[in-house]
Amino acid sequence: MSETSRVVFSSFRAGGDPMLDSWNRFRQVVAPVSSAGSPERAGSRPGVASTIASGAAERTGIWRILATNNRELCRSAHVYPSFSSARAHVLQLRDRIDELVVTPVIGPRPGSRGWYMTLNGVVVVTCGRWYGAAASSAEAASASLEELARAAISEAARDVTAPGRRAPGRPAPRTATDRPAW
Repeated sequence: MSETSRVVFSSFRAGGDPMLDSWNRFRQVVAPVSSAGSPERAGSRPGVASTIASGAAERTGIWRILATNNRELCRSAHVYPSFSSARAHVLQLRDRIDELVVTPVIGPRPGSRGWYMTLNGVVVVTCGRWYGAAASSAEAASASLEELARAAISEAARDVTAPGRRAPGRPAPRTATDRPAW
């Protein structure tokens, strides 16, 4: 087990990766696009790709904060076109932690609760799962803010393309150096 929480980055093949689609469906329920505000608001989403327009890039990615027990505390609310833009956004959010606003939400099932965070009115972070009680959800949001401020930030992204979903004609990567760069 890790001694500290950490920010991890996941890279996906753009254009229909089932794992990225699942992330996007969850995000849409927690913080629908209509509540996300203007994507051009200063300082809110530097270098962030729209989840709709992300098909233009060969690879896209997200970030998550994992607790010391590897449980996901929170995740990015947007898809990033590059590892460097995702990492830069995490650093910016860390620098502006006091400006983040937590908004509680009611989940899709009775009794389920969640939350998202905004910066300048733009959704930038969401919960990683639904909680069974409002108090548990609020506690998780508070822990996420604390860990965003101090978590170790990974120096590389992990490729999470689903098995059997490689691009046609491409053999499976055999080593870390064979993996496509994000």
